[in-house]
Amino acid sequence: MLADIGRCRECPSLASHWHFNCWGYRERGGTKPSKTTTGIAGGIQASQLIYDGGESVANINSATAKAVGARVERIIIGNELALEAARAWIDVWQYEEKLDLLNARSKEMETVVHKLNAWPQMV
Repeated sequence: MLADIGRCRECPSLASHWHFNCWGYRERGGTKPSKTTTGIAGGIQASQLIYDGGESVANINSATAKAVGARVERIIIGNELALEAARAWIDVWQYEEKLDLLNARSKEMETVVHKLNAWPQMV
């Protein structure tokens, strides 16, 4: 998206405009019938936009802002996904530790119960 900013598609092109005119004139007679007046003329007009009132700069700035906004949005979404993954990993780690502790306590309790079951026989 940032690659297209330098050549904004919404900006007006600074094209040249050319106009060519050509015409002729011929007059016969008039006050003296043997006199003929002839003439030809032509013209060229060229124009080119040299300033657009800041429109192209505003369009480029708008495209830049949109591209930066999209990049920031992508970074935010990536950070949110990384945070969710970290939280999930921490949850798994905590539950594994709790399970290991519970298994260790269960083994201790089995040992105590086994000793208690064997105790009346020892007395």
